[in-house]
Amino acid sequence: MNKEKFEEKASQQALPVMIEFKDQVFPLLFEKQTPYACLTFSKEAIELNDINPITNKKGKAFGGWIYSDIKRIEFLSVPKNFGVVIGNQGVPNNLGLKIIFKNGNVYGVECEDMNVAPLLIDFLPEHGIEVADRLLDK
Repeated sequence: MNKEKFEEKASQQALPVMIEFKDQVFPLLFEKQTPYACLTFSKEAIELNDINPITNKKGKAFGGWIYSDIKRIEFLSVPKNFGVVIGNQGVPNNLGLKIIFKNGNVYGVECEDMNVAPLLIDFLPEHGIEVADRLLDK
């Protein structure tokens, strides 16, 4: 994968991703589909990494986005697309991120693990990124 191809696809539809933050990986196991990439939130930037197809772990970096180029990130609750829901467990959700850049570009990604949301919501404003928490919107 390369950065241009990733950005082209992510501008058209939300791509499944794995997220790495402070040496924690979200999700640890994939339920539906192998992610297109791993987004690593570091001190300076969001690094884009390949996924190793053999180990399903973060692979080689192929690009990134520096925080100063990002205007806002919207956090969304996205229903998981399961064929059948068994029992009365409610509808599980994925974390959707809408990344809006200062130049007008918008990219969508989706993570199967909602647990990374509070960590990123606290972290991103420290880097000048506006956070729009729409997780509880209906």
